Amino acid sequence: MSTSATALDREVTDARPTTEEVEAFVASAMRSQWRSDAIALVSVPAPAVAPEALLRLLPAQPASLWRPPAGSAFAAVGVTAGIEVAGERRIDDLRERAAELFARVEVCAMKWPGAAPQPVPRLFGGLAFRPGGATDIPWRDHGDGSFVMPRWCYERREDGTAWLTLAVADPGNGAPEAVGRRVSEMLESLEGDRGPGESRSTATDVHQQAVDVWTDEVEAIRAAIRSGEFEKIVLARRADIDLSAPMDATGVLERLSSRYPDCFRFGFRRGTSTFVGATPERLIEKSGPRISTEALAGSIAIGPDTGADELERQSRRLLDSAKDRAEHQLVVNAVAEALAPLCSELHAPDEPTIRTLRHMLHLRTPVTGALAGDTHVLDLVAALHPTPAVGGVPTAPAVDWVSRRECTERGWYAGPVGWFDADGDGEFAVALRAGVLRGRRAYVFAGAGIVTDSDAEAEYAETGLKQRAILGALGVAG
Repeated sequence: MSTSATALDREVTDARPTTEEVEAFVASAMRSQWRSDAIALVSVPAPAVAPEALLRLLPAQPASLWRPPAGSAFAAVGVTAGIEVAGERRIDDLRERAAELFARVEVCAMKWPGAAPQPVPRLFGGLAFRPGGATDIPWRDHGDGSFVMPRWCYERREDGTAWLTLAVADPGNGAPEAVGRRVSEMLESLEGDRGPGESRSTATDVHQQAVDVWTDEVEAIRAAIRSGEFEKIVLARRADIDLSAPMDATGVLERLSSRYPDCFRFGFRRGTSTFVGATPERLIEKSGPRISTEALAGSIAIGPDTGADELERQSRRLLDSAKDRAEHQLVVNAVAEALAPLCSELHAPDEPTIRTLRHMLHLRTPVTGALAGDTHVLDLVAALHPTPAVGGVPTAPAVDWVSRRECTERGWYAGPVGWFDADGDGEFAVALRAGVLRGRRAYVFAGAGIVTDSDAEAEYAETGLKQRAILGALGVAG
């Protein structure tokens, strides 16, 4: 990736550019001497709005939304370049093809005072839980793995500033003035966004997996554990919701954002399907040599209006639960074992803390460290996924059991979703508390870790509570 600076005819002194300044700068940038195979990246300051606003502007195009609990939020629409991967080598293929793509990127640096650092090119997307596990109807538009360098990328930073970035393939062709006008029109449309309209779609029926089918699966897992084959297997199920009309995905995403600000809110629109969720679990974050992840396993239900005293009692009950502590420690051990060979230092507290969500409490252990060498974030994704929190122990046989016996195809549910850049930095989460919107049908997923003393009825109820994140955003539950 290279950087070239293109100057305006006069110095710009305002923090926010005028329409004329935007159009002049973008037109000037389009006239620069770009390489013949270049992807030109041009960024301009933008109004601070809900990132979902960009998705509303171009509702028929592929799109990505990434809203972490802290740090920059992103919305990305359109495709300047895309990478589809499949099979057992999908992460290796993704890294190799991404490196070739990033090598074509040239960045035109903006020079408004106080506006640095400039946005960098990123690829947004996700991977199915397992190779070959995204062939069922909800997932056919998403596939084994899909990452996009968007045509339009909106970044809203924690300091309140925002950027709109346009990525143009073959920038030497086309009318520079027309591109400048289009950028200014996008900025005006973002500033004029009025948010989602009132949803005209309602749920007409909810089809849950039968309790007896779930119970049979749980008992089969417990038998396998008693035989010594496994210590834990994570079992997932799906609810299918009939809708009176197609649901507005941006409205669902904004409801998730307002209800779950401490979670990773995400959306990935591919074809006619949008995968949405609000997951509490970071898979990995890498910035230079520093990494951050967590173990999140072991849970107990709470109500949305649980008082402080009851919250304290339930927290103590979870911390004192031998079953949940053992399940949690399996994940902590697996994370440490996966990362230790790649790190010069790795830190995790001896005791878990409590992660409080709208309907659930979870045991949580943060893990931080420093890498020993030049490791790409995708290498860390490959090392960590799937964790015992979504697969089981031992992981490979547990995932094989899931692929053969589970009644629903997971697709991207419980897979890695997020972004990465040309430096190999990035942020990924585990796609939990998630569902797919596809026409007049929604598909909502949830899972639970099954161990030797798991109770099928209790685990079914737990998965029902986990589904409420998406069901609530659809207007089906509180």
